[in-house]
Amino acid sequence: MKTKFFLATLILLLSIVTMQAVEINGINYNLYESTRTAEVKSKYKKYTGNIVIPESVTYEQITYSVKSIGNNAFESCLGLTNITIPNRVKSIENETFSGCTRLETLVIGRSVETICKSTFAYCERLTDIYIYAEKVLDITSKKAFSEDSFYKVSRKAALWVPANILRNYQIHEYWGEFDVRPMAAEDANVTEVVFIPQDNSVEMRWPLVDNAETYSLSIKDKQGTVICTLEFNSEGQLQMIVFSKITTYKSTFGKNF
Repeated sequence: MKTKFFLATLILLLSIVTMQAVEINGINYNLYESTRTAEVKSKYKKYTGNIVIPESVTYEQITYSVKSIGNNAFESCLGLTNITIPNRVKSIENETFSGCTRLETLVIGRSVETICKSTFAYCERLTDIYIYAEKVLDITSKKAFSEDSFYKVSRKAALWVPANILRNYQIHEYWGEFDVRPMAAEDANVTEVVFIPQDNSVEMRWPLVDNAETYSLSIKDKQGTVICTLEFNSEGQLQMIVFSKITTYKSTFGKNF
């Protein structure tokens, strides 16, 4: 029994010794050399703008997989507007993004399985939630008032999910309250673009996805901010153009939309 206790204590001490707190490209991490994993940590309300958390980071020639985001890591970051959570993260912990009152777009990677309590509480400007996981995400807090994972988030927010599990989200007790929409073929993974100057037109091609009713194509600026989103039906016909903040956009051919 004493031997097992000693080994457990030794492992704990080694993990502490090999942990480094560093900042890489504007994001704070705890790096664990023994497991080659990284955890995103708080920056004391200083995260701003559009942040894409990478799937891995390299520090002193060692690559670490980003597999977790610590409790309260982005809490009350009032300047945060867009966040992308990488595919290797499995759980979004308590109050991670609570109080990010200017957060508008949330992208959740494929491996996330659970969203814990108050994770996105008070993110009142959140309008688009993209969930890439192939099964319905578990909500641990359900509707426990202030512990609700999306407390104070409008249920009119668009919830974009894979088309093959669209119905599962629509009938879900919690998720079904949102404006559930089918994700548009990996957000329109365009495989080919053909410019036709004589007709002032562009021809785009992308693979069809079973059960997908709509396809969308997001146009972004150099900073990764979405300028507008084009929505097509299953036959490739343009149905709608949704602009984000910018109301006038000048095309290559000099026409304003």
